[in-house]
Amino acid sequence: MKDYLLIITKEGPVEETIDLSNLINRKVISAKGFVVGKVKRARLNSKLVLEGVFVSRGLFKEQLYLGSSYFDKLSEKAIILKIDPFVLLKGFKVITNEGEFVGKVKDFVRKNNSNEISGLVVKKRFRKDISVETSNIKAFGSSIILKENYNVPKKYFWQRSE
Repeated sequence: MKDYLLIITKEGPVEETIDLSNLINRKVISAKGFVVGKVKRARLNSKLVLEGVFVSRGLFKEQLYLGSSYFDKLSEKAIILKIDPFVLLKGFKVITNEGEFVGKVKDFVRKNNSNEISGLVVKKRFRKDISVETSNIKAFGSSIILKENYNVPKKYFWQRSE
C-alpha cells in the first residue's frame, strides 16, 4: 500500500478499511451461496457509515436495495448476506406435502420493506393464480413444500369466482 500522511485519532489502521469504490460491480452472495447480483451503487448515511447497496440482478430483473443490517461480511471481493433475499424464490416450484406440483412462485406479499414475506402468489398453467400464506408453508428449499392440511384450490381461469 502506498505511504500516506495519516490524520486520525481513534480510527483503526487504514490497511484494515475497505475502499467503497472497489465494491462497485462486486458480487452479492446470499447466506446459502446463491449469487444475488452485483453492487451498482453504495449509500452512506450522514455519519458516513455504509447504509446499504443497490444490486443489479440482470437485464430484465428489478434492481434491489439491500440495507446493511442484512450484511454478514463485507470485503473488496464480495458482500456476503445473512439472509437469502425473498426475490430468489421467484420461479421456485410449489409442491403439496404429497408431492403434487401446484405451480411456480409468481410474486410475493411482503411485510413492510423487510425480507419477511407473509404470502406467495403461485401460478399454474390454465389455472387462476392462488395465494398461499406463509403459515401454510412447511419448508423452503430448492422447492417450496406446503403443509399437509393445505387444500390447493382447483379453479381454472375460465371458471367464475364465487
